[in-house]
Amino acid sequence: MIKTILLYVVGFMLLIGFMLFIVPLWLGLHYRWKTKKKNSLSEEAVQRVQALQNQAEKLEQRVKVLESILDQKVPNWKKPQ
Repeated sequence: MIKTILLYVVGFMLLIGFMLFIVPLWLGLHYRWKTKKKNSLSEEAVQRVQALQNQAEKLEQRVKVLESILDQKVPNWKKPQ
């Protein structure tokens, strides 16, 4: 009789301990992982960003070339009129 009651008490204490410590920790880690996964870019999006970055660098180089040509042909082109 006492062994049975003691067994129930120990089991109940283990259950309470599990619910107080393990479950909140598991839920926190689970939702942190889910949020991290949601906020990250897909492989396709990463490739698209890299392509856009390459295109922006090419356009920047073109602008520099055009500005150097304008500097040679029209020296005061940057000054407001």
